[in-house]
Amino acid sequence: MLGRRQILFGALGLITLGALPARGADANLLKRFGAPKTRVQGGTRSGRGKAQPEVLLSEEPALSATAEPDLFWYLSADYGLRVELTLTPVGSTEPLLHQVQKRGAAAGIHALSLKDADVRLAEGQDYVFALTLVPDPTVRTADVSARGTLRFVPHGPFTDARAAAAAGYWVDAFAMADRALRVALLEDVDLPRPADWLLNQAA
Repeated sequence: MLGRRQILFGALGLITLGALPARGADANLLKRFGAPKTRVQGGTRSGRGKAQPEVLLSEEPALSATAEPDLFWYLSADYGLRVELTLTPVGSTEPLLHQVQKRGAAAGIHALSLKDADVRLAEGQDYVFALTLVPDPTVRTADVSARGTLRFVPHGPFTDARAAAAAGYWVDAFAMADRALRVALLEDVDLPRPADWLLNQAA
C-alpha cells in the first residue's frame, strides 16, 4: 500500500522503475559534521493561518562551494507586509546584504541570488542568513524572524545534487536538486512544511 509521500510523488510521475527510493534510502542524504545547530525558525503565537518564515538551510552551518550561491527561503502563507532579508557576517553588526520587500511575498519557496545582489562570501567566514516579517516598522518587537548560518568552503564541481549532499554541501545540493530530491533533502534536515508545500504543488 502506498503512503502519502508515494502518492504525491506519483502525481509527479516519479514512481517508475525505481525513480522513487524507499523513505529510508533518502534518510541522511546530507553528510553531518557534528557542529552545533544554528538554525532558528520563525513562528507566531497563534501560528495557524498566519505566515511563518523559514530559511532553507541545514541545522548546522550550511556549506557552499561557491562565493555567490543562491539562498532559499519559505513562507507558509501569503504575507502582504514588509519582508526583510539580511546576510550578516558572524561577529559583525553590519549586514553584508539588506534587502527589503515592502509589499511582502506569496506563500512558497523563494530564491535569493547573491550573484544578482553583487554579494560575495569570504572563504571560511560564517554568515547569518535571516528572513524577517515586519508587521509594523515602528514596533520591531512584533517582528517574526528565521535565521540560519552558512559558510563558503571552496570545492570542485559536483556531478549532481546527491554528490554535493554526500560531501556535506547543503547550499549546492539544494540548488542543484530536482523537485523530488529537494523534498527528500528538506525532510532530511527537519523542514517538513516547505517539503509538504513542494509535494502539494503536484497534487
